[in-house]
Amino acid sequence: MAAGFEPPSRLPGGSPGRKLYAWLFVAVSCVVLVATGVGQGRTLPRDLQDLCRQFRLCSPPPLGELPDMQSGFGPGHGAEAAAQPYLETYRAANPDYDIRFVADNGREKNSCDDSVFKVDCRYSYGGTFTATPKWQGKLAWLGL
Repeated sequence: MAAGFEPPSRLPGGSPGRKLYAWLFVAVSCVVLVATGVGQGRTLPRDLQDLCRQFRLCSPPPLGELPDMQSGFGPGHGAEAAAQPYLETYRAANPDYDIRFVADNGREKNSCDDSVFKVDCRYSYGGTFTATPKWQGKLAWLGL
């Protein structure tokens, strides 16, 4: 050990040096705890919400965006077939919701309306997506 330095364990019980070490330890511990808390504090509300949703106590997470569909011109397999890739993507992004496609026949177009012989027709389909929650949180009446 360096001259003039005594480890805290060798200092007498009521000495000022031992108290100084104790206060330094408390101060450093508080700084570390606060720094850790600030780092974890950002994710704590989200983690608590996820835990609450896991036990179906809180409402489902907010629904992601479900934009209307207007497909490009393609073969005429129907609006539901044209919407299937979008539907799978939206269902994967929002597993807590039952998502359905509602075809809008007013937005259906084809590329061979003016042709005498309708040989190579292409269709464009439109519609909207609707979503309803698959479950309701037990504490939803509290606004959670």
